Amino acid sequence: METGYLASTITFIFKGAITTILIWAVTMLGSIPISILLSFLYPLKIKALNAILALYTSMIRGTPLLFQLFFVYFGLPILFDITLSSFLSAGITFINSWVAYITEIIRGGLESIDKGQFDAAKVLGFNYFQMMTRIIFPQVISRILPAITNQSIEIIYCTALLSTIGISDLLRNTKSLVIRDLNITPFLIAGIIYFVFNSLQISIFRRIEYKFNKYKYGNSKDPKDLKKI
Repeated sequence: METGYLASTITFIFKGAITTILIWAVTMLGSIPISILLSFLYPLKIKALNAILALYTSMIRGTPLLFQLFFVYFGLPILFDITLSSFLSAGITFINSWVAYITEIIRGGLESIDKGQFDAAKVLGFNYFQMMTRIIFPQVISRILPAITNQSIEIIYCTALLSTIGISDLLRNTKSLVIRDLNITPFLIAGIIYFVFNSLQISIFRRIEYKFNKYKYGNSKDPKDLKKI
């Protein structure tokens, strides 16, 4: 295989990979803070608000991501005369979708916390914000990180849908080279990029999870040797 061909192939695929990673970053940075804010509202037990949040998450989880992507990119110009760029449409769609999923994950984590801890925090004089940030949420993070890791990886997989609205992502650039050259080498390069990036994600999340294990385990540095509290 010619060195020049390989170099040009890698360069073209990496251009698509940058777009893929940008969408992933936008989605993570946009969805996690919003999800945390929304999940903080559930313990307040405001029926009307909780009903709205439940309806929102049900609608998002009940429709395919591709449908949501098409609605934002093709539907908004028709309904409201709002025309967005393909990248902005993808960012809004992905953030909106993952807010629903991550909010539900955090809500499940909150419900797994013993109710006595909420009562104890109130008795000790903590206000709601202090209780959530200092006592409850650190424990929630340690419990939901594996699920958050899976969602983070899922974002990368779903970026393959970006090509449907004309975005040149990692997979689209790869496929165009394979079709043009009738050579599977671009697929191999793309597979390596997917694998390396997802492996890095898993490694980072595992380090974060290890740091938060102090909220689940005792003083030992090796959680495997301890029983959960």
